[in-house]
Amino acid sequence: MKTSEKMDMPLQVSVPTFVIEWGNIHSSGRRFGDLSRRPIFIHFKNYRPQPFFYEKEEHRVCILGFPFLGNQNDKKSISEIFVKEYSNKIWLSTLDGEFIFLYHNSVLNRLTIINSRFSSPPFFYYFHENSFIGSFSYNELWLQLKNNNKLKIRMNGFYELLSYKRLFGQQTHDEYSVCMPPATLLSLTSEGLQSESYWQPNFKDKLKIPLNEAAKELERRIANSINKKTLDHKRYGLFLSGGMDTRVLIAGFHKIGRSPLCFTMNQYENREVKVARSVATIAGCKHIYLPFKKEHYKRTYPYALEITGAMQLPMCMFLGFEPDIREHIDVAFHGHGFDYFFQGMYIPAKHLMINGHKLEYKRIAEIPENIIAYFIKNISYKVKGGEAIDFIKKEYRDELQEGLTARLSETAQKAILLCDNPYDIFEYMTFYNLCRHYSFGDHWGINANAEQRTLSFDNDLYELYQKLPLQHRFDARIQRKCLELMNDRLAKELSANNAYPMKASSLSRTYYQIRNRALKSMRLIDSPFYFDDGFQRMGLPLDYVLRKELRPFVDDLLANDKLSELIFLDMDRVRNQINLWLKNDVGGNQLLYALITIDQFLKQ
Repeated sequence: MKTSEKMDMPLQVSVPTFVIEWGNIHSSGRRFGDLSRRPIFIHFKNYRPQPFFYEKEEHRVCILGFPFLGNQNDKKSISEIFVKEYSNKIWLSTLDGEFIFLYHNSVLNRLTIINSRFSSPPFFYYFHENSFIGSFSYNELWLQLKNNNKLKIRMNGFYELLSYKRLFGQQTHDEYSVCMPPATLLSLTSEGLQSESYWQPNFKDKLKIPLNEAAKELERRIANSINKKTLDHKRYGLFLSGGMDTRVLIAGFHKIGRSPLCFTMNQYENREVKVARSVATIAGCKHIYLPFKKEHYKRTYPYALEITGAMQLPMCMFLGFEPDIREHIDVAFHGHGFDYFFQGMYIPAKHLMINGHKLEYKRIAEIPENIIAYFIKNISYKVKGGEAIDFIKKEYRDELQEGLTARLSETAQKAILLCDNPYDIFEYMTFYNLCRHYSFGDHWGINANAEQRTLSFDNDLYELYQKLPLQHRFDARIQRKCLELMNDRLAKELSANNAYPMKASSLSRTYYQIRNRALKSMRLIDSPFYFDDGFQRMGLPLDYVLRKELRPFVDDLLANDKLSELIFLDMDRVRNQINLWLKNDVGGNQLLYALITIDQFLKQ
């Protein structure tokens, strides 16, 4: 099939949903049991893998995801043990992988829900006026509440999305729903709802080992994760970028003699695709380039919004390729998680500046005593394109900002019990609940094509992350060394992020940075491959996408305003800013994308 023909094919996106509901006698779906003489129903669509059901005597179990007990992944066997041990916190902490257990005991008249320490799959629930609705998809929960006149909009979440591409704490966009914290045991009985934690991370007991030894330990644990998550002998694929995380994974697969089929999707065959193809060749893996279909971002945006439920900014990158991918694989792996675990991407850093130019070389920045204020101002995923507070009516600014500070302070207080240095506390405010991270939509965008499994979401890898000294993680030192140990050829291959060798430290990258600029000034190199013009990376630049594909959503925002329902927004300033962007290309980017997201979410 020619590329032009392929790009014009109909778009297919299987958005996964899962809902469990109690208290609504008019609900539909699979009857999971009765609680206080009222039925519990489960219904789902496009969920991968298919929910597993176990029934025996008074026990009903439903499992979402892919759990492990040791190296065992047989869900029937795990269910048989689970019904005996579900309240044993020590036993629960031995469960590994990504999972949610839903358990109904008819004798005890109790519904129990237990999730993993990774909050994967995510779970949102509403409990109010003797009614319970729980869902993997917040969007599904929002629509259910809206359709049943149970929706009461919560303003703070939209402010946080507008400011940081994500939400903090347990809050959602409505007053009564919450995001389930990780490693939580939730119990619903006739007396009400109770929630307790069965496991807590520990960032205090750091390993005192040299970098080389730590890198070998990381290599070993990556291999164990791959081995565990390929026990069922399905057809496996890897969503391969030109960056470090999937580079380390493909090196791990190669080291243990596995060859996943690799996929890279993009607008055209740019540096990202070329580097990924070269990496796959070195690792002995087949590589498939999947070009975006016509108007990819415009056509996939509604699905991306449905997947994220405006909990994070929508991620469109991996949507729309289901027929191309399902033809070849059953399970898709990806590199998410390794960047913040082992590249240290959120460790505060200070770059060397010369004549106003930011160089690659960096060192660890000092965190001041007021961690909350420092976090609010400096966290790297703060929305770019303008300050959200500037678009808030003055009478609401203090209230919204104080609410944000209070939620972060509450998380920081928990972190103090688990951490003994300000850097771990700073990172914990991002990672206390991994499903809240702004990249989590990518996981379920991938899952719309094939069952996704997150290799970094492994108990041993998560434990290693907690125990590593700060210096081993900073500047991706451990991950670069691990890659070098596994496959030095892959370590020497260029990174698609900057066209420098992947194994290069920030000091070495500074040399390449200066060299390339000098060669460019002498007109000895002028290929865009070596310079980031915004079109050499994964996907298209956001500002370009907003103008070329998402412009109808911008026009819709101006013509059919829904944002005014958020009474804290200064709509005159919003409109003025958008018109300024339309006329002079000023102030667009992530802020405008966040405004579109909120507007389209409210218009559902």
